[in-house]
Amino acid sequence: MEKFSKPLILGASIDSAGIGGVTIHLQRLRQWLYKNNFQYDFCDYKKTSISKQLYQIAKHKVVHIHISRPFPRVIYTLFCKIVGTRSIITIHGNIGRFSTSGNICDQLSVRISTIPILINHQSFEKAVKWNKHSTMLSAFIPPIDKGTLPNYVSEIISKAKKDGYEIIASNASVMSFTEKGDETYGISFLIDYFKNHPKYFLCVSDPSGQYAEKYHRDNFNNVLFITEKHSFYRLIELSDIVLRPTATDGDALSVKEGLYLKKKVITTDIVDRPDGVVLFHYNDSESLTKALASDSPINSNQSIDDENVVSSLISIYNSLSNK
Repeated sequence: MEKFSKPLILGASIDSAGIGGVTIHLQRLRQWLYKNNFQYDFCDYKKTSISKQLYQIAKHKVVHIHISRPFPRVIYTLFCKIVGTRSIITIHGNIGRFSTSGNICDQLSVRISTIPILINHQSFEKAVKWNKHSTMLSAFIPPIDKGTLPNYVSEIISKAKKDGYEIIASNASVMSFTEKGDETYGISFLIDYFKNHPKYFLCVSDPSGQYAEKYHRDNFNNVLFITEKHSFYRLIELSDIVLRPTATDGDALSVKEGLYLKKKVITTDIVDRPDGVVLFHYNDSESLTKALASDSPINSNQSIDDENVVSSLISIYNSLSNK
């Protein structure tokens, strides 16, 4: 079977999967590839039949897999191996965060893929022992289209600033929990900490609406849930602090965006974090209080201005396509 030289990107679009770190990464990757006139095919695995997906994989020399769940990921990677298609997998999270069976699938995916891409040092150090071709690349891609905020959100934030509040931005795609039962995004902890705080105004990007529903009976004067379609990047622009209180993480897009926009970024210390962030312990009020009071080392992060992994990915695509 003659195979296409242009790569196939396998993942989910925002239309089919909603707003999340992986889908935003994919959306921006595709926009930058288009801007660079780089030819590729895209397959939305949530919208496309399995038979058509497998046919497309078999017809391409190179497939870049962006799937978060470990079992489907190892199945796609194994099929690539069977049909002689070179596979790139980007693992958008920390290796070792799943159950035993999920972690075994992650290890198998790394072992049999052509090039595994990891997004932090901890995961890379594990993966390179399983596959010497493992590569570490950031998941951060700067936006081409910065998006918009609803007018009422901008107005509320403007008023809060006039009232003397510092604006904090945080986000959660859904309300979910880890294998240990910890709340993945830590938003409930933030709300308990900041509710009716005299100094801070908390803006929660809540596209699923689950947090807004949970707290709909509460009357907070300094917490705003944004459930309508909006740009978190625009929210960061209007904020003073970006807060990432997660129980588990990968190379968080919101962290990189906050640094890119020169905001104070506070985040949990549960995984490797880039230089320039302020760390605190998950669900620890005392630790968060110290983090809020500390100075932000923003100036140590000048290198993020030029960080764009798309050129590195294009080099990988071309290298594998030309073999």
